Amino acid sequence: MRRVSDTVKRLAGTDRADRRRTPPRPRSGVPRARPGLPRLVAAERARLVTALSTMPGFLTLADESVLELASSALAEYRVAVRVVIEEGSSYACTTASGAELRRARPEVRIAAEAWRRALAGLKELGLSPASRSKIDVEAPLPANDLDRFRAQRDSSVSRFFSPPSS
Repeated sequence: MRRVSDTVKRLAGTDRADRRRTPPRPRSGVPRARPGLPRLVAAERARLVTALSTMPGFLTLADESVLELASSALAEYRVAVRVVIEEGSSYACTTASGAELRRARPEVRIAAEAWRRALAGLKELGLSPASRSKIDVEAPLPANDLDRFRAQRDSSVSRFFSPPSS
């Protein structure tokens, strides 16, 4: 059965207290990078952290391993694709009888496998459109008193009446 976020359940009218998921909420923040990460993996990790930092409360300290695995797979994918682009997807070799045979370059399979692993990691981190819709993130607190007042005022206005015009 397909998982649906709590927000979608509330909108659809199928939300029930006995079916609510209350997952543990690890502390928000950017996990520290493991010392000694290869340069390409560290660059991919920085890209992922930048993308995840745009969604407040999304990245937690518990995401360290998944972040490293996804960035490692992305770096491996980029290296393999670069080789395939530069040298082609196949290479020629000669058989024992002297005939020329074209074989698929190993980097093609490496790129396909790395792409599969990278996509799985991106889904776990919520960086695909389908997985992002299934994740509930608590909205950040308003920045100041005026924002708090506006948020409270907007939520108290009935849906049948338009808000007062300024």
